[in-house]
Amino acid sequence: MMKTCSAHCKFCDKKYVVKSKWLPYTFLDLSIDFQHFFHMLKHHRKEFTFKSFSRAIWSIIKRILISLGVGLLIIFKCLLYPLYLLLSLLYE
Repeated sequence: MMKTCSAHCKFCDKKYVVKSKWLPYTFLDLSIDFQHFFHMLKHHRKEFTFKSFSRAIWSIIKRILISLGVGLLIIFKCLLYPLYLLLSLLYE
């Protein structure tokens, strides 16, 4: 199943679309946030105020923390599942 995340720039209507079969939505959203942030810095510097800059940075920091949490959950799930399987086979 293909996962798709999309966003667009409100000043020039440039669209960002990221598709993946195996990455979670949080990582796809984070990549779109980075692309949109650097697009704003490069092409729309006049419209880019301190308030929008701080909001964008805060949004990226929140997405990074959420992505780290999801990544850690995936790693724990991959590491602990063999232990669960082994214990369930031993005590059944």
